[in-house]
Amino acid sequence: AAGRNTKSAFTDFVAVDIETNALDVDTAEAIELAAVKVRGNTVVEEFHELVRPLQPVSAGAREVHGYSDADLAGSPAFAEVWTRFRAFAGDDLLVAHNGHGFDFPILMRLSQGHPAGNRFAVYDTLPLARALHPGSRKLSDLARNFGIDTGRSHRALDDSRTLARVFPRLEREKLARARKTSYVSLLDHLAIGLALSDPAT
Repeated sequence: AAGRNTKSAFTDFVAVDIETNALDVDTAEAIELAAVKVRGNTVVEEFHELVRPLQPVSAGAREVHGYSDADLAGSPAFAEVWTRFRAFAGDDLLVAHNGHGFDFPILMRLSQGHPAGNRFAVYDTLPLARALHPGSRKLSDLARNFGIDTGRSHRALDDSRTLARVFPRLEREKLARARKTSYVSLLDHLAIGLALSDPAT
């Protein structure tokens, strides 16, 4: 009975990722916003937009993702992109890797006061990866461990696609560990039951 409840609650979600014009979470602006909608652990739809920031792209950020100011010059402002993103994501759970440390606070700050709102349910996969994997918890390294193609790392759409495949694998690992723990704890109960059923032994 203990193993029956070890079923993932996360088969429907939106994997999201952003790239920014700076590395400081308190000042960075999104320059790329991408998301992948998952239903029953299967990708069903994708969202991708470049965003024109108010401030230039810093040299450090450009080294990470490769976007320059020229690449973003004709892109829409964040407010316009956010309207379309909220229509895409709806009320789905937003899943990001290191989301609490980077993506979620930036998105909440930039969308504050926006007519489409900025309240959403979120899940950060980094703590789950830390609990399950002793080595590197970088998204690209986790994907490599699972044999998942990452595309180009630090591009929001490729990272969202990668996370949409990595997250279910992490969930399966978590459930497998939970089942083992449940079954081990049941051995004590089984031993007591056997002893009580045949006191002579």
